[in-house]
Amino acid sequence: MTQAMKGKVKNPAFWFRLGLKYYERVEPDKIDRHLIMLALFYATRDKKMMAEGLYRQVLSKLEYDQSSRAMCYNLVMALNFYGRMLLGHNEKRRQEAEDYLKQSEALAEMMPYWYDKMDNIHLLDFELD
Repeated sequence: MTQAMKGKVKNPAFWFRLGLKYYERVEPDKIDRHLIMLALFYATRDKKMMAEGLYRQVLSKLEYDQSSRAMCYNLVMALNFYGRMLLGHNEKRRQEAEDYLKQSEALAEMMPYWYDKMDNIHLLDFELD
């Protein structure tokens, strides 16, 4: 067994690369959340240009494809994280950051109160007699 299979690799870049390979090959339609987390990782490591590129890529994809609640939540999350990054990064872009945050808040108000926990909700399919 390799160290990765045992879960002993501590390098986050390894896990992000592994996730990207998975989503590119298996579920390319669901790569958005992974890209958002990768952008957040870069933003916290002061690699703002890389983070901004990833956020913009996700936003451009999600604004055209709002077919499900999960996609809407990803859009809320991307707008919020991107706006917060811009707010703390560059004073000249404060208005742009506030616009992104307002958009995320407006979308969040339209969603149910449990929207941010959607990945943790399991509904069983069964019939009652």
